[in-house]
Amino acid sequence: RPKEAIADFSTAIRLNPQMLGAYVDRGNVYREQHDYPAALADMTTAVKLAPGMALPYLNRGQVLQALGRPVEAILDYDAALRIAPQFGAAFANRAAAYGATGDYDKALADAEAAVELDPEAPGGYGIRGNIRNARGDYAGAIEDFAKVIALDPADADAYNNRCFALADQRDLDRAIADYDK
Repeated sequence: RPKEAIADFSTAIRLNPQMLGAYVDRGNVYREQHDYPAALADMTTAVKLAPGMALPYLNRGQVLQALGRPVEAILDYDAALRIAPQFGAAFANRAAAYGATGDYDKALADAEAAVELDPEAPGGYGIRGNIRNARGDYAGAIEDFAKVIALDPADADAYNNRCFALADQRDLDRAIADYDK
């Protein structure tokens, strides 16, 4: 019930305008509802309230990326990594942003770092799989998407992405099997 959640977070903010968590949580609800301008406003406030914390920069970067502004998102991921150099999610998100700009070398390096820092998180593998696929490394992409599926068997995107990589390798029987899943 996003409307009620937004109303409750708004009340919390009205009562305590310095409540960082309320801005972050309301911003996340806005983002889930695809209200990116409102999400960006809340995440920007969160960054101003806690400039020494990595998470608000990560969250704002995700909103900027959803708005199609990957270069700005990279700046926020850079800020998050200056604060928390071992933040796997920041590497994973920055990898996706670099991929969106077409800088696959930097994207792959960040995806590798994300996987190394957080080997149990499927996100790094999925992003690395997308980058490998974009570079024509279909075998590597298939391997990464298989790892995502092993970590999260309900990840429909991983099956879909592996399906396309399999089709690119002309392994149509396995591609169709993934498509059916």
